Amino acid sequence: MTTQVQERMRQLSGCNYLRGAWVASAGRRLDVVDPATEEVIGQRAEATSAEVDLAVRNAAEAQRVWWARSALERSEALHDVSRRLKELREQIGECMTREMGKPFRESTWEGGAAASSFDYYAELARHDQGRVAGPSIAGQVHMTLKEPLGVVVSIVPFNYPMLLFGWQAAAALAAGNSIIVKPSELTTLTVLLSMSAFDHLPPGLVQVVAGGGAWTSSAAPRW
Repeated sequence: MTTQVQERMRQLSGCNYLRGAWVASAGRRLDVVDPATEEVIGQRAEATSAEVDLAVRNAAEAQRVWWARSALERSEALHDVSRRLKELREQIGECMTREMGKPFRESTWEGGAAASSFDYYAELARHDQGRVAGPSIAGQVHMTLKEPLGVVVSIVPFNYPMLLFGWQAAAALAAGNSIIVKPSELTTLTVLLSMSAFDHLPPGLVQVVAGGGAWTSSAAPRW
């Protein structure tokens, strides 16, 4: 393990990513074990209900800021996410290999493949904002308006943590939503490490809440 990635994994241990910052969770911590060596290489958090509620409130607030931007501004910001993920792909790949055992070549590929999702959806959203259709009856006007859902939650499995996160997050963000990611317990540090690619977006637009399947939120977005 390179010193840089090893130190980064220690820094991310026990954290959530809330409102643009890695924040130590108040919940319990569980060891992250390298499946190849059985060495403890970090810890993952079990987020509290209060932390989940905070993430939902942050996401609702950030989504309104994001949706107020033009489609061109959102597109450019997502292309920047792609560029940053490509720069991070070796670090992401090493972290993923150490955390869940995927061969390094595949892990590194996955970081780059996730990046391409943001390029794709950035352009798709910029060019598909709605349309006016021809009338079926004289005097009528038919319009299709596309609006975001609001706050989206992405529950990501362990086998392709970055690729599946990229598909979901890129589509959600391009459509004007905010997203809260619940990574697999086996790849929490990998997803947390990737969050530096999103730090130029409105704080709270992309967040990571760590843990198992027990947590729930009582917070409802207010529009």
